[in-house]
Parts: sequence; C-alpha cells; structure tokens
Amino acid sequence: MLDVGCATGVITRIMADKARVARVVGVDFEPVATSVETRAVNLDSDECFPFPDATFDVVTCLETLEHVHDTDHLVREISRVLKHDGYAVVSVPRIDGFLTAICSRLGCSRLLSNAR
Repeated sequence: MLDVGCATGVITRIMADKARVARVVGVDFEPVATSVETRAVNLDSDECFPFPDATFDVVTCLETLEHVHDTDHLVREISRVLKHDGYAVVSVPRIDGFLTAICSRLGCSRLLSNAR
C-alpha cells in the first residue's frame, strides 16, 4: 500500500492494518511518520514517485490532492504505480461544506486552500 500525503502516518497505519497489507509506504513533502516506511517526494512538482510501474495493490491519497497545483501529474503518478487490478482511494474536502461556504463569502478561501 502507498499513502500519498502520509504526514504523520497515523491514518496510514490505520488504513494499512484494516486492509491487512504486507507492506506500507508513505510519501509526502517532509514525512514525519515513524510507524511506516516513508520517502520524501515533492508532491507539487513533476517529480516521479521513486517506485516502478504497477508496484502497489492499494494507493491512498486522502485530503492531499487539493494542496497541489498540478493535480494531473499527481493522479498520473498514482495511476502509474497502481497495479492494473489495484484500488485507488482518493478523497478531497467537500467544497459545499458550511465552513467553506462561510469563508468564501468572507473572502478567506485562500486560507482554506493553504490549510493542512
């Protein structure tokens, strides 16, 4: 399993345990996870993941995609390292949520897009 945007690895570890995967790796700008193997990757660049094609059965990208400019590149990399019959789990925040609606009205949407 690969977790794109693993941060501290807390969610990564929970997902890996639930999925009963043999190996879990996390990538992030500066990963601080200690419970999983990690690699530093600039997710907001044209840098490729340091893994061969079709390496992972499961790739997760949770609440990360909205933080990068070149989302197409990141999605292509997820697709590249995912096995043909694998699963990609991607989540992004709801843009119609209460907090987002209020901040949009107040002109603070930039704060939301930079929040982690």
